[in-house]
Amino acid sequence: MDLRSFAKVLAERQGGVQLRPGRSISKELPAEVVKNIFGDVPSAMAAYGVIITLRPLDNGNYKITVRMEEG
Repeated sequence: MDLRSFAKVLAERQGGVQLRPGRSISKELPAEVVKNIFGDVPSAMAAYGVIITLRPLDNGNYKITVRMEEG
């Protein structure tokens, strides 16, 4: 997994990402973008104090939520 690619995609879609502890950022992404970033579709993962969850939507896309842990 390459977190830099994920950050780059979010930055492109939001005009820049600035995670703050305890706050979440959510976006809807097409399945092909999620598979391109992660290689497969995980339900959740955590690395370096960041929690990423993916939830499939009825339209075939995924809702991705990124949260920075507090402290």
